[in-house]
Parts: sequence; structure tokens; C-alpha cells
Amino acid sequence: MGKRAEEVAGEVVNALKDYISSDGCVDPYLADQIIPFMVFTEGNSSFTTTRITDHLLTNLWVVQQFTAKRISVTGEKGERGRIDFFNK
Repeated sequence: MGKRAEEVAGEVVNALKDYISSDGCVDPYLADQIIPFMVFTEGNSSFTTTRITDHLLTNLWVVQQFTAKRISVTGEKGERGRIDFFNK
């Protein structure tokens, strides 16, 4: 509310440019949403993200409380990262 359409469009374009220029597989908004599905995969799995967020880290912590999978996070909050799921 209160933002001009041109300003919103500029923010969206800049976010898209950042995503396209990075080598992360999924954006930070999708990264935290696919965690529950990754837990149910058979075998090991992984993905890269353009940015590790607090929400992603929280979702990983919650999932670790209920699963036998070992989860590894490579990277720092706010930066590109990799999430790995391993069978114990």
C-alpha cells in the first residue's frame, strides 16, 4: 500500500535479475516450502538456494525434531547455500 506501481515493478525486476544471475536452484521463498516434501524422499537429496533465511533455518529445525533424516546446511544466513538430506 502506498507504493507506486513503477516502484513495485522495479523491485520485482531486481529480484528476478538477482535470481537469474545466481547459481542457486531455488529462491528463498521456495526453499523453506519444499523442506517438508524433501523429508519424505527416499535416499539422499539436496538443493541449492539463492539465500538462506531465518524461515528456512526454522523449518529445518522443526523437521529435524520429527524425522530420522540428518540435515546439513552449507552457507551462512543471508547468503547462497546448500541443503542436504541424508538417511541416518
